[in-house]
Amino acid sequence: MEKFLKSRYKIGELIGENPFSITYKGYLIGTQVPVVIKIYKRAALNSPLINKLRPKVTKIISLDHPNIARVIDGDYGWQGFYFIREFVEGESLKEMFAKGVPEMPAALEIMKQVLSSVATAHKENLIHGAITTSNIFIAGGGEVKVTDFILEPGVRKSPELLAEAAATGSSFMSPEQIKGEQIGVTSDIYSLGILFYQLLTGRSPFNGVGGLDTALGHITEIPLPPSQLSSSIPQYLDDIILKMLEKDPLQRISRIEDVLESMNKHRLIFRAPDQDYVDLIYEDNLNPIVYDEEVVTKKEKPKTKWRKISRRSLFSLLVLISIAVGLWLAFIVNFVSLK
Repeated sequence: MEKFLKSRYKIGELIGENPFSITYKGYLIGTQVPVVIKIYKRAALNSPLINKLRPKVTKIISLDHPNIARVIDGDYGWQGFYFIREFVEGESLKEMFAKGVPEMPAALEIMKQVLSSVATAHKENLIHGAITTSNIFIAGGGEVKVTDFILEPGVRKSPELLAEAAATGSSFMSPEQIKGEQIGVTSDIYSLGILFYQLLTGRSPFNGVGGLDTALGHITEIPLPPSQLSSSIPQYLDDIILKMLEKDPLQRISRIEDVLESMNKHRLIFRAPDQDYVDLIYEDNLNPIVYDEEVVTKKEKPKTKWRKISRRSLFSLLVLISIAVGLWLAFIVNFVSLK
């Protein structure tokens, strides 16, 4: 028996299912234009969440970026809350990884396209919340398409659903996401760091093969620098990826634009929450770096230059100096009194 949605879409074969939603391939009625139909399970939603999803669908429909799979429609129907997006002809990164990892130039180009698309969503206050290799496709001509930006973070707050997700799909979840805490831009950045790591090394930064072992790794394990798995990976990429994978969201890179700038300038640029920033410059083992007309070559030792010191760091330094002066004065007073 054929199934239809909103009298406009024909529901076809099942593509996939997770604890929160079911995804089908479908068609626009009267045409052979394929679409993807995603329907959220009723257990994953309640009325307040449905009300939050509606404006988010409107926002994502308005997104215009070549690397974002276009969302066509979305609303609440008798089957549950759904949205419709374009069907991407191509292979997912998960399928690509099954054949092997790309060469570094191709991996960096894929990563830049993914980062650019998610940055566009973040500007509209849209959190992806479910970045995985299954949600990223390489379409014709090598163009990247990122899908499923519509996930409402509140959907993951159900303890039962969260436990099931941690057991079945935790490979890209941030520590705070696994623990059921509030997520935001930096949670996406963490997931993107996992993706970046896999694009360069072909493996997860954590030892677990999946499920609860991997979930625990996100919370407790410190990942190896990618360069320890492949000597062709330069130092600056180690620095960027490990900063994206910080356990504490406040210690991570806080904006995707900073990740892209760090990649382009071949050094880590980290803007702290107070917007002061630390600009670290390292030797690049692939190319020299030109910075303020100063060239760092392979003959020189890697060096670090602090362009600015954050106000927080300056305050901490002043506190330490004050304590040291106080202890010194106390020593002098005691010494004089003993005489």
